[in-house]
Amino acid sequence: IRFMIRIDPKAADKAMVALSSLLRYSIQNGGMMIPLREDLNYIRSYMSILEMRFGNRLSYQIDVPAALEDFPVPKLIVQPIIENAAVYGMKRSDHLFIALSAYCEGNDVVLRVTDNGPGIEPDMLKQLKRCLADASAERGDHFGIMNVHERVRLIYGDRYGISIDSQVGKGTTVLLHFPQDGGRKGDLL
Repeated sequence: IRFMIRIDPKAADKAMVALSSLLRYSIQNGGMMIPLREDLNYIRSYMSILEMRFGNRLSYQIDVPAALEDFPVPKLIVQPIIENAAVYGMKRSDHLFIALSAYCEGNDVVLRVTDNGPGIEPDMLKQLKRCLADASAERGDHFGIMNVHERVRLIYGDRYGISIDSQVGKGTTVLLHFPQDGGRKGDLL
């Protein structure tokens, strides 16, 4: 933003508004469970900052049915997944496309984050899946995704959380599973 002020003050102003919105949202008092709509607004602000940073090298799409906008989710649950896609995807991509969608599958609500980035090397993907399956496994550099996974499992139980699939050269898909009835394992929040 400091650099943008000299080159494009209007863009810097837009970035400051988006950043202040992000900061306000992250420290806002209130429940830790929020309607998905609120988290999506946060994601849009976050993505606008990433678009300013990466320019036309980054684009995104959000496709969430209106019927799921009121679905309660843990606050800031999707951002670390999108951040991983951007950080790792932009390192080795000319253009990164990130898509966020939501849908019902059986008794679950699924949030799906996909990207067309470089994908995850097979050994790294195997280690990541091992971490997701076993909380005592060595985390490596997977703090963000593991924190999201553990938060979801703590709130809803071991049946819920993250699943991930990736192909080198084709991209990555991360699924976050929640119970459709919004039921929580305990009154932790």
